[in-house]
Parts: sequence; structure tokens; C-alpha cells
Amino acid sequence: MTTIAIYSDRAVLALGLERTISATYHVETLGLECISAISPPLGLAGGCPGAVILDTAPDAIQLIQKLRLLGCEAPIAFWERAEAIEPALNALALGVQGVLMDTSTQTEVLECLEAILRGEMWVPPAIAQAALLSRHCRLSKREGELVNLVALGLSNKEIAYTLGIAVGTVKVYLSRLFDKLGVSDRYELALVVLRQGGSAVKPTEAGGRAHDPQPEWRNGTQSVFVPRRTSDHWKHPDQQLKHMQ
Repeated sequence: MTTIAIYSDRAVLALGLERTISATYHVETLGLECISAISPPLGLAGGCPGAVILDTAPDAIQLIQKLRLLGCEAPIAFWERAEAIEPALNALALGVQGVLMDTSTQTEVLECLEAILRGEMWVPPAIAQAALLSRHCRLSKREGELVNLVALGLSNKEIAYTLGIAVGTVKVYLSRLFDKLGVSDRYELALVVLRQGGSAVKPTEAGGRAHDPQPEWRNGTQSVFVPRRTSDHWKHPDQQLKHMQ
């Protein structure tokens, strides 16, 4: 029987998923900390599962990447628990095959698992529509660091000190980012970043001195989804989803 691994820190949801799919699949429910386990792989006694349901909070993208780095090639159904749809779009861009939400029915959960186990994609209509109306903007490492610091409310001078660059350079980066992402000011830029579902940790919270660069900052936000411009070419939702993989 195919094993479905459920990684979640919400006991009620995990229990509901077990009851929904246990008649069809063998289920193993684990905490999110098991993704970091090396032996046995991913916390599973039998090795990698047939498919994964990943229910996680803001660090979803990092956990998806970690699953792949640990050698888990199983199809992933990403459970979107936020109201914003950007985290699900980012997950799709990383190659997850399915998206489920807190509003998903038992039937939809089973349909999603069946689809991804066949090697197909399964996303709710709302997510497919959002993919159609959004554009995927990839950011450089420096741009990612910059937007995370803007989202935390740091001034240009503080950002310059943290990144070890000139204040004028920060202004140039911000001007380019405003144009690239189609925003008009720092407030809109911060909203774009915060809606992606990522989380930034202030250096003082990580145990360092104020504005002292920490490892958490070094990867930064790698990509964001923003509304399409009217000049963007129209794409069918299926084409857009394929483009994000």
C-alpha cells in the first residue's frame, strides 16, 4: 500500500487527514521537525513515501527545498493555510504538484493525491486563476536581502549598514525594484514581500547586535508573485503553471 507522509504541526488537521485517506493509503503523520531528520530518512521507518502532504506555516519554501535536498523525490501536495495565495504560487514554482487548502473537502484531498501519484498536477480553480493573473519575478540574492530588510521597516541608512553598501546604492536598488515589481513606494514593496508567506528574523532576535547580518538573511526572498501588467502576454492557466515549474 502506498505511504502518504503528512508533515504538520496541527494535530486536528493531521487527524482529519488520517481518517480521510487511511482507507486507501498507508499514512504516517510526523512533526515538521522530522524533515530535518537524516536517519531514518525524513523520520519514516520505510524510507521515502509515495507522496507528501506538507502543512506548514511561513517557512514552507525552506521546508520544500529541504525535502528535496534530503533526497525526497515524492510528489508534494502543499497545504495552503494562509488567506494570501502567493505562498501556494511560490510552492508551485518550486515544483510541488498539488495544492490543498483549509477549505478543501475530503473528496478534493483524495482527488489531489490520486492526481499527483499519477504524475499530474492538481490545484484548486482559485489558485489556477491567481496563476493566470500573476507574474513570477525572480530576484537576485542582493535584491532578496534588500526586500526582506524593507519588509522589516529598516531605513535606507540601516539597510546600507546591514548589507555593507552605500546609501546611494540602496536607493538605486529600490528604484529598480519598484519598476521590476510594479510598486510605487516602500510600503507597497513591503506588502508584496509579506504576502509571499516568508518570514524574516530581525538580527537582534537572532542574538546579534542591531543590524548585524545573520545567516537567515543571506538567501533572502528569491522570487515574488505580483499582479500582471496590462502589457504582459496572456497565458492560459495550464501554460502559466507549467512555466512556474
